[in-house]
Amino acid sequence: MGAAATLCRDMLFRKGCGVRVARIGWATQAAGHGNRPAEARLNDLDLLDGETEPFGAAVARGSALAGAATAMPAPVWARLGAPDHAAVDAGATLRAEVPAAARATLARTAPEVPHRTALHLRRVHVDGESDELRVLGTIGQGGMAVVELAEQRSLGREVAVKRPLHDDDGANALLEEARLTGALEHPAIVPVHELVLDDAGAPAMVMKRLEGSSWRDVIERDHAGGARLDEDAVTRHVRVAVALCNALEYAHSRQIAHLDVKPDNVMVGHYGEVWLLDWGVACRLDAPDRERDEQLVGTPSYMAPEQLRGRCAVDARTDVFLVGASLHHALTGEARHGGGAIVRVVQRAHASPPYDYSALLPDALGVVLNRACAREPADRFPDVGALRAALEGFLRHRDAIALTALARADLLALEAAVDALRGEDATAQRAIEATATRARFGFEAALHTYAGYAEAREGLRRTLEASIRFELWRENVAAAAALLESLDAPAEALVAKVRAAQKRAAERGDVFRELEAMRRDATFRGADWRSSLGLLGNGLLWAAILLGLFAIEQSGEVVLDSRVNLYLGLALATLTSLLVWAVRGLLLENRIRRSFLMAIGAYLAAMVLHRAVDVIRDVSFREGLQTDWMILFVFMAVTAAVVEPMLWIAAGVSVVGALLSAWMPVYTLLIAAAAIFLVNATVAWTVRPRSVPR
Repeated sequence: MGAAATLCRDMLFRKGCGVRVARIGWATQAAGHGNRPAEARLNDLDLLDGETEPFGAAVARGSALAGAATAMPAPVWARLGAPDHAAVDAGATLRAEVPAAARATLARTAPEVPHRTALHLRRVHVDGESDELRVLGTIGQGGMAVVELAEQRSLGREVAVKRPLHDDDGANALLEEARLTGALEHPAIVPVHELVLDDAGAPAMVMKRLEGSSWRDVIERDHAGGARLDEDAVTRHVRVAVALCNALEYAHSRQIAHLDVKPDNVMVGHYGEVWLLDWGVACRLDAPDRERDEQLVGTPSYMAPEQLRGRCAVDARTDVFLVGASLHHALTGEARHGGGAIVRVVQRAHASPPYDYSALLPDALGVVLNRACAREPADRFPDVGALRAALEGFLRHRDAIALTALARADLLALEAAVDALRGEDATAQRAIEATATRARFGFEAALHTYAGYAEAREGLRRTLEASIRFELWRENVAAAAALLESLDAPAEALVAKVRAAQKRAAERGDVFRELEAMRRDATFRGADWRSSLGLLGNGLLWAAILLGLFAIEQSGEVVLDSRVNLYLGLALATLTSLLVWAVRGLLLENRIRRSFLMAIGAYLAAMVLHRAVDVIRDVSFREGLQTDWMILFVFMAVTAAVVEPMLWIAAGVSVVGALLSAWMPVYTLLIAAAAIFLVNATVAWTVRPRSVPR
C-alpha cells in the first residue's frame, strides 16, 4: 500500500468562478464493467500505453480492493485520479499534480511547474480601508485559491482579485495562469490588469470584474422544463460559440491552447458580451518539454479523446472539440459525455461516437457539431477558424435551413403517400399534388437563398423522384418525363422506368390513333358549322322556289306538267351539286361522309331519271311528285340505317309529306316546300360540329 498511499492526495477541481478540493482514496471499485479483465478494459481506453510497470504488479502492490481484478491500476491515477463509489463530479475541472515520489515509482516524466521568484512584483496592501485594493466580498473560494470582489481605490472601480490559499503549488499555478492569460489581449478573454504581491507576499491577480451570467446558467434557463430550443435560442448559443472561436483563434496564434472550454468557463454579458474564463490548465503548444507532459487535465464531461493521453497529445484541434462539446451541451441540454461515475464518463470520452441530432436540430448544424467532435483530430475542422466559418455559414443561411426543415416534413409525407398508393382515389391524388408542390417550392426557395445547401438540393431531388413515381403510377407519362428533365443526375433505374412508360404510351398511342381514325371515319358530324349552314341555306332556297311555284299554280297563269317537273329536278341536281362542291372538304373528310355524298348523288340521279321517264310517259305534274316522295323516303331511310339514326326523322317527314299531298293534292307544292326545309334542317343538325354535345 506504500506507493498507492502516496497517491491519496488533494486533486484540484475548478468549477465556475471558484475552486474546490476533492480528497480521493484508492479503495475504489470500478462497478458495472462486466466480467472482462480490467487490463483489457483499460487497454480499450488507451490508458496503459507507455506504462513502464506491468499492470498486474501495479494492482498487486497498489490496490486495496478485495477483488483486485476489477480495480483501476496505479498507472491510471497519475492521469485520471481515483473515483470512489460516490460519483465524482465529471463536470469539474481536473488538474492532477502527482507528487515526485509517485512519479518516480511509476516512471513518470511530467515536468514540475517551475518556481519563479516574485521579488520584482510590487506590493499592494489589500483589505484595509485605506489600501489600494479594498475587499468588498468573496466571489468564490476553493482549496487552492479565492476570488474576491475588491475596489481599486486609485481608479475608483471594482475588480476581481484572485489569490492562492496558503499553498506554494497554488502560488506557482496562479503565477503561471496570470502570465499566460496576461499574454492574451482579446475582447473575449478577461484582461489581467496587474499581477501584484499582497501583504503576505503571495501573488494576487487583479482582473476585470465581469457582469452577466455563466453560459451554463443561460443553458439551464433555456432548457427548463425540457422544452426544445426555438430558432432564436439556437441562434443565440451558436453566436456564443462563434465568439469563443474568435478568442481561441487568437490564443492559438500565440501558441496557447485552453484545454478546458465548457459552459461553466464562459460568461455571457448583459449586452451580448462573451468571455472565455479560467486558463488555469492551458498549455503552451510550443513548449519544448510538452511532449513529456502526461498530465490529464480538463473536464471529463467535455474532454477530447486525446486529452486522456495527457497534454503531450493535445493541439489546437483539441479546443475545436471542446467548443463543439460545449455547443452540444447548449443545444441539447446535456454534456457531450454525460455525467455520473467518472469511469463511465471517461469511456464515453474515449469513444466519442457521432450523435444523432435529427430530432433536435437542423441537419446542417448537426453535421458541424459531429465534425467538430470527431474522435480523430484529423477528422475535425482543421482549426477553430474553420469551425467559426462553418457556424457563421449556418447563421447566414438559417432562413434556407428553416425553409428546408418545413419542406422536409412535406417530403416525408409525400414519400409516405406515394408508397401507400392503392386505388384511384381522386381526393388522395389531389392531396399528393398539393404536398409535392409545397415540398418542391420550399426546397427551391431554400436553394434560391443558399445555392450551395446540399440538404435542400438532396430534398429537391427526392421530391422530384417521388413526384415522378406518382405520375408514373397514374400513367401521366408526359408529366413524369418533364420532371425527369428537371433532375441533374437522375438514377438509372428511374430513367429506365420513365423510358419504359414512354414506350408503352407510344404503343398505346398507336392503338389510340387507329381507334381515333376509326371513330373519325364513323362520325357524321363535321369540324365546324359550314356544312350545317349550307344545308339550311339549301332547304330555305328550295322552300322558296316551291312556294313560288305554288303561287304560280294557284294564279293559273302557268300550267305545271311533267316537263316543268323535269326542269325542277335538273335545277335541284345542279344547285345541290354546286353546294356539295363548295363544302367538298367537309364532306370528303371521312369515310361515312363520303358515303353520304355518294348517296346524295344516287338520289339526285334517281330523281332526274324518273322525271325524264315521266316526260316520256306524259305523267302529270302531281303524279310525278308522288314518285319523288317515295325516292326521298328510300334515300333517307337507307342513310338513317347506314349513316346516322337521326335521319329517320327526315325519312318520317317524307312519309308524312306523301300522305298529306295524296290527301290534299291542291297543296302538294306547299307541303313539299315545308318537307324539303325540314329534311335539310334535320340533316344540318345531324352534321353539326363535334364540340356540341349530343
